[in-house]
Amino acid sequence: MEIHFSSTHLSTIAHYNWYGCKEIYCCIFIVGAFLLAGQTEHTRVSNDRYRFIHGRDGVPGRDGRDGVIGPQGTPGFPGFPGHKGNHGELGKPGPQGERGETGPQGVPGPLGPKGSVGSIGLPGTPGMKGQNGNTGSKGEKGARGNSSALSSGVVYIRWGKTSCRSGANLVYRGTIGTTYAGHGGGGSNYLCMPDEPQYELSYKPGVQGYSPMHGVEYEETVTSHRANHNAQCATCLVSNKEVYLMIPARARCPSEWTREYYGYLMAEHIQNDRTEFICVDSAMNTVPGSQNHISAGHLYHVEGHCDGVPCPPYNNYKELNCVVCTK
Repeated sequence: MEIHFSSTHLSTIAHYNWYGCKEIYCCIFIVGAFLLAGQTEHTRVSNDRYRFIHGRDGVPGRDGRDGVIGPQGTPGFPGFPGHKGNHGELGKPGPQGERGETGPQGVPGPLGPKGSVGSIGLPGTPGMKGQNGNTGSKGEKGARGNSSALSSGVVYIRWGKTSCRSGANLVYRGTIGTTYAGHGGGGSNYLCMPDEPQYELSYKPGVQGYSPMHGVEYEETVTSHRANHNAQCATCLVSNKEVYLMIPARARCPSEWTREYYGYLMAEHIQNDRTEFICVDSAMNTVPGSQNHISAGHLYHVEGHCDGVPCPPYNNYKELNCVVCTK
């Protein structure tokens, strides 16, 4: 439908104070009133067409208010699958699980190649001592080694002499000493006291008398000119020897042994304190000027008695010989 306005209406609308209408509802009401008036005029007049008279442009209206949110529509169709995303970052390791049960033993694998020799290990603990084995056969005698005169050997005392045999070395010479014969204490053996004593340690002045050392006299010897004289001695070294032996009641050494000297078997008197048996050289020496009889230590011949030794071959009350041998 076309709306036509008369010149009166248009002039009225054109000159209307639009600026006095501050609300949009007011403007709508005014326009509606004019539209209604135009419709009434149109019915009253003929079909004569009026020309439109354009007035000035009005001020732009305000933006309308937001309408009420309508009801939620029906869900749309499912969308297409999206593209595969990139791999995410590696997550942290989870906690360690419980240890599983031991599985059955596997089949032994093939033998591997031989490894290199390892380092020497620590020594093990000593084992138990085994039983003694059988004695082996005697080996051949080795060659005799070279040695100096004093590199090895045996030492013995030559009682009654101040020298050693030819081939033996004199260590020192001296006088035979022992404890006083009537005393129950002191030593029971004979000593070869050196001719040149040494006193390097401290000593206590005066006579103590605890254990005096006395000289030893020959008593009632086969050769009477040595009676009451003090006996002498010598300490000898024999090189290239390993053992020495004093054999009583003999004057000669066994085969393969060397005789160092021989003489008489002698000791203290049976009524005095006991001493040892010694082999006194047959060519006994005496200390010069010692012929005065002093009851100190004594040397008496030793005789065989048939109540203890077999007779024969021993002779009753006959002075016994002796010999010193080395090997």
